[in-house]
Amino acid sequence: MINPVWLVSFVEVVNRSTMACASRHLKITSAGISKHIIALENALGIQLLKRSTRRIDLTSEGQLYYKHAKHILEAYQLAEAAISHSKEEPSGRLKLVCGPQIGNLYVIPHLKEFLERYPKLRLDIDFTQTMPDLEKENVDVVVGLSTGVPINCIQRTLMHSRWIFCAAPEYLEKYGTPKKPSDLIEHHMITRTQRQPNNRIEFKTGETIQFEPYLHFNDTRAIRRGALHGLGIAQLHDYIIGKDLKEGRLVEILQEYSEKKKTIPIHISYLQTNHVHIKIRKFIDFMVEVLAR
Repeated sequence: MINPVWLVSFVEVVNRSTMACASRHLKITSAGISKHIIALENALGIQLLKRSTRRIDLTSEGQLYYKHAKHILEAYQLAEAAISHSKEEPSGRLKLVCGPQIGNLYVIPHLKEFLERYPKLRLDIDFTQTMPDLEKENVDVVVGLSTGVPINCIQRTLMHSRWIFCAAPEYLEKYGTPKKPSDLIEHHMITRTQRQPNNRIEFKTGETIQFEPYLHFNDTRAIRRGALHGLGIAQLHDYIIGKDLKEGRLVEILQEYSEKKKTIPIHISYLQTNHVHIKIRKFIDFMVEVLAR
């Protein structure tokens, strides 16, 4: 059985080049460190270090073992830090960036509960539809944005959604209800400026239509309101217009041509690091809990 203390002594000797420097750092005698390394070599049955009066060098086996021993100790330190952080109460500033709709529907209604649970936190929340530069802007968590996610971000799925074609009853009374995808070409289509392409739609049947947008908006809330005011047909996530459909303000169209299952992931994103800060972890866990209710 390898004693972890032997590993610490071995790695420190290699890191600091001499037993004397490792001894001062670890606050044990050089003789004690020497005993640890001899015990480690005996347990492994190999020579790890080439010793001389002036310096200590690694053997070829020692180089290989050092690489793995260093990773083992780093993992141990991370595990220890994680346990330590889990006992702490999150505090300080937590900066969130949210998509406007998901922020209004799923974040703001639950902030009171979150802040009562973690009273030492202070929140800074931006609503936008553009992915921020998390590092430059010191953003901790991004909720509900999926375009332009940096490769150094971790994404966790909060829920799934589906696209719905919809229009106000007054619009459909005036212009008629589309019966098939190609009918949309003759209608007033409301689209989002940032959606690329924003003048083409592919259906689950494989059919693709290209249209001339009637209205461009750079905000999902504006698209919804445009549809509610009878300006045209829009394609929106079900969680955004669920209440409007239920209460009859909007009508779903082309249902047989749309995907019935919720397959579009809605993510929460944060920068990839060796250890996720407790305030970030607590907020992510809270949002997962809220959306699972």
